[in-house]
Amino acid sequence: MITNNELFIKAAEKNYELFKVPTNMVKAKKTTRFYTAEQKADLDIKTSVNKIGDIINLSQELQTHMWHQLNHGAKYKDIEEVYFDICQLAVLSNLAIDAAKKEFDITIADELRKLKEKWIRRDDTGRVIKPFFFGFLAKEKGYYNPEKKNYMHHDTSMDYLHMISAY
Repeated sequence: MITNNELFIKAAEKNYELFKVPTNMVKAKKTTRFYTAEQKADLDIKTSVNKIGDIINLSQELQTHMWHQLNHGAKYKDIEEVYFDICQLAVLSNLAIDAAKKEFDITIADELRKLKEKWIRRDDTGRVIKPFFFGFLAKEKGYYNPEKKNYMHHDTSMDYLHMISAY
């Protein structure tokens, strides 16, 4: 975002030293490809199980959780672990995008599964907690399931936007 809005600039400067830009340090092997039918098929197979949507959704869930905590008085040390995992998800999304050009020594699906298991949150009835605005998306796509998922309101920008748009 490019802006000269003082409010946005002050907000960015407030935590500039804490929230760094995630950096990809994963070693990659560049893949030279020729556009033969065989190599196109190989590329299609290697990129067919693309996890970008899952990565982005988990990242948004964790960001919702993190900002909800911060908006309720948590300090950086309280959210540092979840923040680092959000950064790892940012790197994973870049790896998934670059998978057509490079090969990596990690398996994106395995890394994603570990993070999902680590951060699953459940309410008192055992339902998986999801951000409130995810319920709207689930209804649109036809997989809304309030018996298994608790689309809980969080004090975060996406849930605020959803509430405003409902009026």
